[in-house]
Amino acid sequence: MLRRRINNLMIGLLASSLLLAWPTQAQQTANEDDVKLALVYKIARFVSWPDTDVDPFLLCVTGKSTYAAANARLAGRLIRERAIRIERIRADDLHRPACDALYLSRESVVDTNSLLQDYNGKPVLTVSDTSDFATRGGMVGLTLRNKRVGIQINVDNYERVGLTINSQLLQLADLVGERSAKR
Repeated sequence: MLRRRINNLMIGLLASSLLLAWPTQAQQTANEDDVKLALVYKIARFVSWPDTDVDPFLLCVTGKSTYAAANARLAGRLIRERAIRIERIRADDLHRPACDALYLSRESVVDTNSLLQDYNGKPVLTVSDTSDFATRGGMVGLTLRNKRVGIQINVDNYERVGLTINSQLLQLADLVGERSAKR
């Protein structure tokens, strides 16, 4: 119970600090896309990729509004000293870019299972706000319980492709997958 309260407090502080760091436009409040993209950005900063010498850091997103929000909020920022470039993935795309991270928006019409299959075995951090994402093949699921954003991380899925997630982030998340029980 105490661990859950501490986790909720840490996630709340993380989300609050993220919102304070974003540039604002004339009294505009952050919408849901902004908050989720801020979390994706912060989460990616806690991840190490096996090959990080290639610039830029390619963040792929699904959904038109998510793409617009990502360009407005994240383009030009840095992850692991690499400038972020945003690319939108559409349902009818025949070629999938070599993403470093992939955010699959709940509002997207792109088939989540198809995208996960396309990036299976590749060191691509997959994040989504779709229901049970981390237990259905993704790496990081953003959950909403009692108006609080939570993080689920599938240990098996990120370790399998050679990604490393900082232990500080792992302590804030609910871990899922077979290897999570061993931690």
